[in-house]
Amino acid sequence: MSHPTLTSLTDLPTTLRNFITAPGATITALNATETRLTLAITWPAPVTPRLSIFLDATHPTDLILHADDHPLASWTLQDPRSYTLDIPGDIRTTLSLTLDITSGLPSLRTLSITPINTNTAPAPAEPLPDLSTLDDATLIRSFESIGNNCELGIVQRELGAEPLDLYRFSAVPLGWILYGMDRAFAGIDASDPHEVTLEHRPDGQHYYYVWQREYRIQYETGIRQDLKTPAAMKGESLRRMHYLSWRLMGSLAEGRRIFTYRSERRLEQAELDAFSDRLQSHGPAFGLVVHEADDAHPPGHMEWVAPNLLRATLHKFANPACVVETIQVAPWLALCREAYRLIAERRAIQLSTTSPTDN
Repeated sequence: MSHPTLTSLTDLPTTLRNFITAPGATITALNATETRLTLAITWPAPVTPRLSIFLDATHPTDLILHADDHPLASWTLQDPRSYTLDIPGDIRTTLSLTLDITSGLPSLRTLSITPINTNTAPAPAEPLPDLSTLDDATLIRSFESIGNNCELGIVQRELGAEPLDLYRFSAVPLGWILYGMDRAFAGIDASDPHEVTLEHRPDGQHYYYVWQREYRIQYETGIRQDLKTPAAMKGESLRRMHYLSWRLMGSLAEGRRIFTYRSERRLEQAELDAFSDRLQSHGPAFGLVVHEADDAHPPGHMEWVAPNLLRATLHKFANPACVVETIQVAPWLALCREAYRLIAERRAIQLSTTSPTDN
């Protein structure tokens, strides 16, 4: 059903509205319903546009995306997904973009249309330390776990490294992590979306559990109820999230750590591009996506899927119900060592081809 032109994006249905932007352009919403959103974008000068979109789906959902009435992508999802796509065709000054929700009802969290190469990462300031000089603990500390569970964090502990990282022991989908990076975790220390609850454990004790609703960050604190009041626990957690998110954004800008995401599901190329794009928009950082091996990707397989993003395979992940008991440290260490070697080589090439005036 068509609707008159909406002069304000705030008039969109709530399931479709959140952070719709087209920097440097005029954007107007047309035909906005719960199941269809059409946007008209106009730039003052010709551009080649790129789309970034974050859809929060909690139930099976089917979507079709059209650009200038031509099919661009179709997705079936039942969990949060971030995608980045280049809009095909010649450079342009206008674009009509339509998102049809054919089943289910996801929430559109962000949608941004930017010219390609708008966010070009700064050149790295210095090479990574030589791999031969790193002991196991120092090497594994070079990797920052951003999910989707605590497996890499436990590997770090087993090797004597205890980095203070926001997502080290959290289970957060990649889409929500990229959403946090987009917003630089603004308001992560706000009190309202921050919940501290209690969990009963087999030892008969109650332990505090933290849930940050805005960024979907959840983790077990390991702190018993009898050791801290709920108010004290919440205050400590708010300070912790503020500090760790600040550290994460600093690591992105410095580019000295490798952001590592472990995923049972093989990510689509548009998701890998979204991950790569967010890293590039904040600095010279590199990323690593780790999957379990399959027939087409044997253990130890490693490939570049974007200029700043590697994908690798392990023989088998730990059992998520008992990670500590089933984790295999040696394969993780070997994988990280090879990933570090490849990334250090690429960093060195970047430095050798960058003139001093480009830094």
